[in-house]
Amino acid sequence: QPWVARRLTEHEAVLDFPHALYGTWLTVQVLEAPGETPRLLGRRDRAAADGDHDALLASLRRTKGNAVDACGRALFGAPATWLHPRARVLGAAADLEVVVDGEAEHDSGEVSEELGVLSYFAAKLARLAKELFRLELTRDVRASSFDERACSTEVAIASTTRPAGVTLAFRARRGYPDYAEHRLQLPDEHSYLKLSVTAEWGRDAPLVVAAAVAALRARGLATGDDPSALDCVATPGAMLMCCAAAQGAADDPDAALG
Repeated sequence: QPWVARRLTEHEAVLDFPHALYGTWLTVQVLEAPGETPRLLGRRDRAAADGDHDALLASLRRTKGNAVDACGRALFGAPATWLHPRARVLGAAADLEVVVDGEAEHDSGEVSEELGVLSYFAAKLARLAKELFRLELTRDVRASSFDERACSTEVAIASTTRPAGVTLAFRARRGYPDYAEHRLQLPDEHSYLKLSVTAEWGRDAPLVVAAAVAALRARGLATGDDPSALDCVATPGAMLMCCAAAQGAADDPDAALG
């Protein structure tokens, strides 16, 4: 499980969810008082967790500040439904509640099941946050934001050999990354990750767009003919792999186009 128990009693449990970069980013209180509806209460407290727990995070802040802060936005800014599909916000946006059922009489197995759902999605969100951090550390991330359905992230790619720059606009659906059994299966329209590759500047930008799409397809990272609507693999690290392929194609478009 992705949590550490801070306190365990007969009718209550307090669980801390640690993160390598931010320490404890999420605390969940499991309440099962007799005669009351069982609930999961969650709190994301950035004020308590926001310290330089990691040397790379401290270095990133020194060089880039908090202009994008993609990792922090994911952990502390993603809507509550990214942690549980039925979570609702309580007062402050950082507080959330999951009601296990609508009656006081309940099976304790249902509480464990709901906690399992929350733990599963919390682990996915933490994994996405880690990937966004690595993107920001190694690439030119221009923007990253969340809504109820997806995370949108824009990465600028500039060719080192041609006068051209393109933008990779990812849209990772809630539930990304997908820990699929068939990791080598080509993506389809149901993929958790969509990508748009667009020309930004330079006379060779259209060439670089075509080269990037060709490279992504050749490596089995994306399918589709429309650069603005590609379906990508959604396994962990997919955005990083797509950026690496696109950068290689931008630097040598002739090779990518064969």
